[in-house]
Parts: sequence; C-alpha cells; structure tokens
Amino acid sequence: MFIILIASAIRFHDPTFRSIWGDEAHSIYRAIEYSQSGIQAATANILKDSHLPAYFLLLSVWMKGFGIGEYSLRALSVLIGILAVISFYFFAKQLFEEKTALIGSFLMAISPLAIMHSQELRMYGLLLLFSILSSSYLWKLLSGNKNHSALLGYVLFTILLMLTHIYAVLILVAQFLVLAIDYWQERNLSRGLIILLSQIFIGIIAFPFYIKIILMGLSSVITGAGEMAFSVFPSYIKPFLFFFVLTLGETVAPWNVPVVLPAILVFGYLFLRNFKWLSDKKTVFLLILCLFPVLFAAFFLRPTMPKFLITVLPFYILLIGRSLTLLEPGSLRYGLIIVITALQLCSVYNYFNLKEYHNSNQIEPWRKVSAIIMKDYRKGDIIITSYRYIIYQILNYYMYMLAGGDHPLYSVQDSRYAVFSGPGKIIVFGKSDVLKNIVGMDDQRVWFITHISDDRALPAGYDQKVRTQLGKSYRLVSDKIFIPYEETIVSKLPIKRHKTGSARISLSLYRHK
Repeated sequence: MFIILIASAIRFHDPTFRSIWGDEAHSIYRAIEYSQSGIQAATANILKDSHLPAYFLLLSVWMKGFGIGEYSLRALSVLIGILAVISFYFFAKQLFEEKTALIGSFLMAISPLAIMHSQELRMYGLLLLFSILSSSYLWKLLSGNKNHSALLGYVLFTILLMLTHIYAVLILVAQFLVLAIDYWQERNLSRGLIILLSQIFIGIIAFPFYIKIILMGLSSVITGAGEMAFSVFPSYIKPFLFFFVLTLGETVAPWNVPVVLPAILVFGYLFLRNFKWLSDKKTVFLLILCLFPVLFAAFFLRPTMPKFLITVLPFYILLIGRSLTLLEPGSLRYGLIIVITALQLCSVYNYFNLKEYHNSNQIEPWRKVSAIIMKDYRKGDIIITSYRYIIYQILNYYMYMLAGGDHPLYSVQDSRYAVFSGPGKIIVFGKSDVLKNIVGMDDQRVWFITHISDDRALPAGYDQKVRTQLGKSYRLVSDKIFIPYEETIVSKLPIKRHKTGSARISLSLYRHK
C-alpha cells in the first residue's frame, strides 16, 4: 500500500506543469475524431499515421465522460500509470517471493520513464500496462495453469497490446521465443500447442491493422527514410542508449557524470548478475522479453526511439529487483537501493523542473504563447500559424476548445487534417491570393507563429517568404522567441536536426504601416 501511495503521489503531482505539445495535441484530435467521424473513419486515419487505435479510442471514451481540460485528460494517463505499478507487483509476486515483488514495485513506482509517460497524453503508459498484463498471463500458462481465464486473459491483453503500438509486435515475437525454449526444455506438447495457437490467433486479429500501416508508408520509415533522431547513431551504440533511457528516463543528459556514472556501474552490475542464473526458467523468461526487443530494434529498426521500448521496462526492472534481493550482505543491498533511489529522483527532479529533456518538444510553453496572444488580442487581429500539425492544433486547443475564443486562426500549410473546433480555416500560401486578401484591411494586426520544425516540415525558405509578403504592408512590432536551439540537449549531440541560431517557437506581431 505504501508503494502505491508513493506511485500515486508522484504521478498526481501537478500533471499539467507542462503545456500540451505537438504529439499530445495529435492524440486529442484523433480521439475527437472518433466522436465526430465514427470508429471506421477515425481508425483509418490513425493507421495512415502509422499508429494503432486502442489508446485513441480509450481517450475518446474518457473525454466524453470527463471533458477535454488538461488535468482531466492527463488524469487518464496518471490512472493508467498507477495501474501499471499495481499490475507489476502481482506480476513480480507471481514469479518470485514477496521481497522481490516489493523491491521491484518500488523501482517501478519511482522509474523516471514510467513517471513521464504516466503524465503524457500518449499511448506509452497504456503500452507498458498491457505489456505487464500480457506477460503475466503468459507466465501463468507456462507454469501449467489450465484455467480458461488465464488463456482468455493472455489473448485479450496481448491483442490490446498489439493494437496500442506497432513495437508491441517485438514482445509477441519474444513471447514466441520464450514458448519455443519452454517446449525444448519441457517437451509439453499440449501446453505449447495451446499457447502457439493463441499467438497465431492474436497475430491474425492484428494482421489487418499492421498490413495497412505497412502499405501506407511504415516500410519507408523502417528502412531509414524517416528522420527520427536516434537513427543517426550506429547500431552497436543503440542498445546502450536504450538501456540508458530505461534506467534514467529522458531527463538526464549523457554528460551529467555525477548521475550517469554511478547509474551505469550500479544498474550494469545488477543486470549482469542475472546471467549467473541462466539455469533458472524465470530469469531466462525475463531476459528474453527484455533483450530481444532491444537488440532487434537496435540492429534492424533504425528510427527506434527509446520510448517505443517501454514494453521491456517491467522485465528490466524486475531483473534489477531480483538481483538486489539475492545480493548479500543485506547492508550492501539496502545501500544500493538508497543509491538507486537518489539517482532516479535526480531524473524525476529534472522532469518536474524542465531540465535536461532529450525531447525539447515536450518543454515548449504553448500555454504561455496562447496566453500572450489572448491577453494582447484586439478585435480585427489575425493569427497565422506555419506548421499546422503542431502550432495550429495546439493554439486551436488552448484558444478555442478551452477558452472558447473567436479569434480568426489560419495556417499557411495545406493539410489533410480536419478542423474540429474554432472558426479557423486552411490557407495555402503560394497557391492562391488568400494571404494577400486576408491581411488587406487597414485596421488589422497580424500575429505570425512559427516553429523550429518548419525547416523540415515545409519547403525551404517558407517562413521567410510569408514574412516578406507580410512586410509589404506591415511592420514588425514585436518578436518573441522561446527556447533557443542552443539551450537544448539535441544541439549538443551529433544529430544536428535544426539550424544554429533558431528558436523552438517564434511569436511575431505585425501592424499595418
């Protein structure tokens, strides 16, 4: 109970301290689409984005009951995160004794990666929960449980896992490898056949979704065409990067030596100790579920982001917890638990204080930007955004869906996304005279908001072309920037995705000459 209280206290601590960011806005709009367009049409659009429907459908149901406020939306992720800790405890107790279950559950409760995705409007917290539940029921079946509820639970939660994120397929393959080794050791044909048939059934259910994603463009991403940040690192380095994030989350810089070095030594030592117990079926079960997805993704799936592998977090943590339990003397065990707690809390502290974030999108102050516009807005002002996927959707959420404003909001980017709220519409700069017509009235001011990702999402020089067009009739009154690129972690890595001197957000106000 104490561990559940710790997990709940951390996850319920100020879940709205960060603004909604681009991917979270995407979640909101996709969930709304289920209400407005129906399950079939909404699912078809989700598959086009290389996503799967389980989380978005759940979020849509949640929004109907609890609204679209930031706190209520994030409360769903918080509850999922708490359920993951509770489920992990029962999973750990199923494999090992009470002490290991308690130590492992404590580590899960303070895991920086689990905490972050317990407050995000994304599918990764749900992915973690279903990974735990699926593997828990699989172990029941491998342990000889012939109860139909165990088989039903395995099939149900593995299907849900497979319909939450495409990387869930790595867990299913790892589970098949576990089954193969179990059959090789036990020669239990009836048990192996039942589990194998259930896995085939799960694959058949998921296949129509996965094949649509592949045909709609995932293959180009997997072969490396996508510009995912981690795709620049060599394959032999990626496993270490993935375990770095599984250990310390996404809010510790690699050069933070006082935190990183002790973490490498402590977690590395505890993890490697598990290879002493390869004769133990339970340890092998956890090692396969932990290592196969990480190694396969590192060497064969170039654009893999560490959060895609949150499915292996419970197995990694349980291996660490088991190693701690068997560590003697007890003083050393509890000393290392204290060290681990301190290291984890350093990352958690950074998380809540917006420091050392690997993904700078997550710290963008869109709530503040929206508040500045709404506070200084005058009747007749026009608000123009560049990249629709990020800026338009987020401002539309804050200024219309939450605040109920009637500010005219436009995007200078063509898009296939529908507008669900607000009076805004799409304008296509360079294909019509709409921009010229919109800003032609003498009593108007123009707000122009750009994003650092414009340099990749839009044609070269697109933003400057719009500014040049505005400059013919308007003069620049104010120009605010938020989060200079040089202040982000990514600027110090060999990724180099953006230009030096740029800022993540630029907010400009123009007045008619």
